[in-house]
Amino acid sequence: MEEENADVSDKGDIEMEDEAQFYEEDPNAVLETSYLITRVHQQDAVSVAISPSGKYVATGGCDDTALLFKSLQNLKLPFMIYKASDTVQELAFDRHENFLGYISGEDVNVIDLGNFIRPRTLCLGAPVSLIAWNPGVQGSYDVYDFFLAVVPETKYVAKILVGKDEISELQGFYYAGETPTNIKMVPNNVLCLITFNNGLILMFNVERRNQVGSLNMKAPIHSMSLGIFNSFVVGLSTGKVSVCSFADDGRMRAVNLLGEEKIEPVPVEAICLSRVPSRPFLALATLGGDIEIHDMNTVNGLRFKYNVGEISILTLAFDDDVNKLYAGSYDGTFYVFDVHSDTLLDVYYSRGKVNTFGFAMCPVYSGRMLACSVSSKGDLRYFLDPFPRESIKCNKILTN
Repeated sequence: MEEENADVSDKGDIEMEDEAQFYEEDPNAVLETSYLITRVHQQDAVSVAISPSGKYVATGGCDDTALLFKSLQNLKLPFMIYKASDTVQELAFDRHENFLGYISGEDVNVIDLGNFIRPRTLCLGAPVSLIAWNPGVQGSYDVYDFFLAVVPETKYVAKILVGKDEISELQGFYYAGETPTNIKMVPNNVLCLITFNNGLILMFNVERRNQVGSLNMKAPIHSMSLGIFNSFVVGLSTGKVSVCSFADDGRMRAVNLLGEEKIEPVPVEAICLSRVPSRPFLALATLGGDIEIHDMNTVNGLRFKYNVGEISILTLAFDDDVNKLYAGSYDGTFYVFDVHSDTLLDVYYSRGKVNTFGFAMCPVYSGRMLACSVSSKGDLRYFLDPFPRESIKCNKILTN
């Protein structure tokens, strides 16, 4: 399948029959090599996000542009194009698909997914590094429709309220830490977790704007994932992860340390946790290409480990039933593993290695995993697993 350039300035209609389809190039190949690719940015594409249902895909690039795609309509040409003040990074949809938020330099931007017309933009006066949506966003333009934005230069977390016509800054809070690496808001709560590159974890009450807990891992923290039952996991520079728990008042403690001993410490860049209580699995991946799956209910619960060959793993995801583990790598390769063994089920190759800056994955209603990656070529790639046996168009991806 030849690479096709999508002129992002062209908004003309395209017949559905002309749109590229997912299909298998070589039906006799042991490993799949097919995917759908489109050139979307004039410079490096550095960020990508998929909405929770898979209905929308968003990308950001060094060409100061954010693009929004409607998965059911057209995968190759963007539905909307938004110019920004700087490189577009840290894209995030809220959990109910009401809004898309993204960072561009000192600006935070919000797209109303019920309107689309223009981004609502607010300048925070210094570069923004991270954002996190309130899990309780309803799209009603009320007090619950807000997100947090981290401003490292001033050690400040801004609380941004989304109104019907604009976004505005409510009173936020300050933190005492070094460089923040992750921020998460706890569902069904008013708590917020922030991790730092010096090993510090801070818990804040967002409503009261005060710190309620702290924990020191004594090693730089690279990644974080929220679990169920008041738990979370942080990925450390040592190649291990720390499983932590917290109380409703914000007090935290480290419960367990997981991960195989490494000859040389390599940071854990990606973590994913099972949402199925009967399968309490944790997967971790390092910048050195190591992948491990652990059973958190057993002592020494390593289920399997795998190495993809000194290639950084950017993103991990389980399927809904926790039977498969998916891994997206820095060279653009998409791996599929059997959770119950060490079997590598499939590999979706990017033809020719390509510097990949972002991978996003989303289980969709059809039972498939939809994944997207963006690269230094300005490309957006789509992957589907299980791979369709017959040619499939975009309007069938989520439902067939």
